[in-house]
Amino acid sequence: MKLWLVLLLSISSLCATAEQTDAEHSLTIGGMSGFPLNAAGLEVLREAYAPLGYSLQVEEYPATRSLSIANSGQLDGEMGRITAVCDDYPNLVKVPYPLLQARMVAVTINPALKNTELKDLPRYRLGTYLGALINDHLKLPLRHTDQTRTLDQLQKMLESGRIDFAVTPDFMISRWQHSSDKPLYLLQEDLGAFDVYHYVHKRHQQLVPALSEQLQKLSAQGITQEIMVQALRPGKGIKKPP
Repeated sequence: MKLWLVLLLSISSLCATAEQTDAEHSLTIGGMSGFPLNAAGLEVLREAYAPLGYSLQVEEYPATRSLSIANSGQLDGEMGRITAVCDDYPNLVKVPYPLLQARMVAVTINPALKNTELKDLPRYRLGTYLGALINDHLKLPLRHTDQTRTLDQLQKMLESGRIDFAVTPDFMISRWQHSSDKPLYLLQEDLGAFDVYHYVHKRHQQLVPALSEQLQKLSAQGITQEIMVQALRPGKGIKKPP
């Protein structure tokens, strides 16, 4: 009887240890709600974290709130932001190799505006994505703009004629072209190029060198670009882990 009791206690202890180990190796990061790059970014990061023994999940919040929650330590990090994040969120540590790269462009559906020069852009009705810090680091200050909570809403504003130009990351263009029957016209000059970096909460800063190395490998092998192409197709979104 005592032997059975010892075995039962041993099995219970092993199960508890296994559950604790799983919990220790599962991380949850924040992401901007309604942002199409969440799917691509999460897939790339899962590829980067897997060799290190970590699984990854994302919780979506409004842009600024996501940063605040991650900075407070309630999340394990933030999926991807520009470097300026470091200034106001000191508990978030940047992984130095870029997660993704993009350009900010101005796009219109009005053929009469397709040759507009960048310097004249502030004269028109503009739309941008609310909470995207990249808007504060463009070549032109865009102070009087309509703002939306998602980039898909921004597309609807453009197509409905509420704005003349949408200011958006360039990776959105192919997605919009697939989902619209109206031609899109891009200004020849972009409003700024930027790198998107992954951030971890400072309690995980020991992972930074290995994560940077993994992201570099994924980029060199073409895996990052392939994931972006697949994830940004219309209808694609966050996939839950199995």
